[in-house]
Amino acid sequence: MIAEAKIKIPVAEISRVSYYEIPYPEESFNYVVATNALSGVHIDAKKVLMEMTRVCRIGRWVFIAEWPEAEIDTFEERCVVWFARLTDDAPKDYLRMFRDMGYEPKVDVLDKRYHVYGVRK
Repeated sequence: MIAEAKIKIPVAEISRVSYYEIPYPEESFNYVVATNALSGVHIDAKKVLMEMTRVCRIGRWVFIAEWPEAEIDTFEERCVVWFARLTDDAPKDYLRMFRDMGYEPKVDVLDKRYHVYGVRK
């Protein structure tokens, strides 16, 4: 994916780093984005959100794009979430996490299964 992104956006600096220790100083980026990345197994999502906001410039945006638990309504979707909870891979409550950090997130529903949470630092 990184190689493809570098081809599509050759002027961008794209790298793979740890969620927990982004190797850039505070307020380095205008936008910090995670897509389908924080609901993984044993990820401390709140710690990651704190690190993402640390490297985001004041007045700019942190975006999280994930599938929300609230919109799960088919048998198949419920089964996926049930199995995901066994491994701590279930959807996280990003609204609460951002609010606990002192931000009021904006939420945009791209389609029934995909929400984008954004906070302006």
